[in-house]
Parts: sequence; C-alpha cells; structure tokens
Amino acid sequence: MLLPNEKYSQPLHSPSTPIDSSSKTKNGLKTTNTTVITSPAQFPMDRSLFSWIPSDGCISIIRSVSCGGLLTLLDGEIILAPLSGRGSIHWTCVEFEGWFGFRNTATSKFLCHVRGGKLKCTAGDGEKWRHFTITPVAGKGYIMQMCDWWVLKSVIAVEDHGKKTLGRWGDKLADGVVWGFIQV
Repeated sequence: MLLPNEKYSQPLHSPSTPIDSSSKTKNGLKTTNTTVITSPAQFPMDRSLFSWIPSDGCISIIRSVSCGGLLTLLDGEIILAPLSGRGSIHWTCVEFEGWFGFRNTATSKFLCHVRGGKLKCTAGDGEKWRHFTITPVAGKGYIMQMCDWWVLKSVIAVEDHGKKTLGRWGDKLADGVVWGFIQV
C-alpha cells in the first residue's frame, strides 16, 4: 500500500522494471500492446524517503522498512499497523537537548516507555522517558533507541495477541526495527 507522497525511484519502463511491449500496424495505424505491472510491490520504493530525518516541528509518518507497518496509536496502544484509517499515525518531532521526542498530533502526548519498556503515548513535556536517539542504517533507514538507565535499547516489535507491539527491548543496535520517516 502506498502512502501519501510516496514515489517510485525509477520510471515505470526502466530496465529494472521490464514491460512487454509489441507494436503492430493495422489499417495504416500503429498500435502498441503493453503489459502494465499493477502491483506496487513490484516497484522499488524511493530510498530518498528514508534519507529524510525529522527535525524540530516537522510532522512525519514513521514506517517500518521491513514490514511496511506504521507506528500507530490505536485504542491507547502503540502498535505497528497497516494504513487502515483507524488509529493515529502523525507524529510531530520535538528536539530537546539533543534528544528527539515524538508528539502524537491527535493527543498532544509524547511517545514514551513505561515500566518494563513497552511503548505508550502518555508522556507530557519535559518527561525524560520520552527521549529517543535516531541512528542511520546505511541505505535502509534509521533505528530508534531509548535509554534504560545508562544503556541505549533499540525499539523492537513483538507479536502480542495478534498485534505487533513495540518496546525498547533490543540489546543491540542490530536488534532494532529499521524505520523510515515520511514527511507530511
């Protein structure tokens, strides 16, 4: 499924996305039969989407590169969900003392962690458990990390009762979900 402002990195007829085209002449007119690829999954996504990093005051959609799920506030929970119309997917970046925070545009609360590391959207201004770092992953996107006392933990997704919940449970950078930030 495509998101608003999502672009393809190559023309539809580039060598890496082949099409079958043949020409015929009928009654003096040239006709062309073309096979059109209709599945968006067959097109490469513009990697420049993932080179954009949010800055203070910008609104973005935060998307998992691997599964395409969106960081969503749904019924009070933070989950990875497909674009469905349910839930809130817009996050305003707020920078504070070198840390990033993500405020939900619908609730004005910040993405944070609670006891045990699970992500929630309940923090107010100035609360320390809402701070993130964003580490680039070459050519892929970014890994979000949060502090667990003096240790950075990667944000990971875990299957929980049929939903992908998120928490700061990754012990290594490589454990983390790779994210793309899509400017709204």
